[in-house]
Amino acid sequence: MIEQIVFIIDDDSAVRDSIKELVESVGLKERVFANAVDYLDCYDGSHAGCIVLDVRMGRISGLALQKKLNQMNAAIPIIFVTAYADIAVVSEAFKGGALDFITKPYHEQYLLDAINNALQVDEEYRATTLNDELFKAKSKDLTAR
Repeated sequence: MIEQIVFIIDDDSAVRDSIKELVESVGLKERVFANAVDYLDCYDGSHAGCIVLDVRMGRISGLALQKKLNQMNAAIPIIFVTAYADIAVVSEAFKGGALDFITKPYHEQYLLDAINNALQVDEEYRATTLNDELFKAKSKDLTAR
């Protein structure tokens, strides 16, 4: 199994630290970012895992980051966590492919369940993608017979 990382992106240091401690408490690996730009600067599509993402941030919002990742064909599950949830924002997040949307203050177990679900979704996607790539590679070796 590939090592999975929970990428935590939030401009509020208290929230980042809280989610980081929660993730670490169950033995998951995490990386924290204060903004979307920092995350994009070190983005690597080979990293397995999920993103826990704030909606409202300076420079690039969570929804703008989601859109950018979609344009890059990045297939990493996103869980939005925000204090500012209205129907339009939630709708846009889910239309963009968000896996979950949680309001702050969040219930710890609910967030952990969402993260575990996202990690499972990512693992299944990567396994399917790998199988498809192996099939395509082996198919190239076949002769016309």
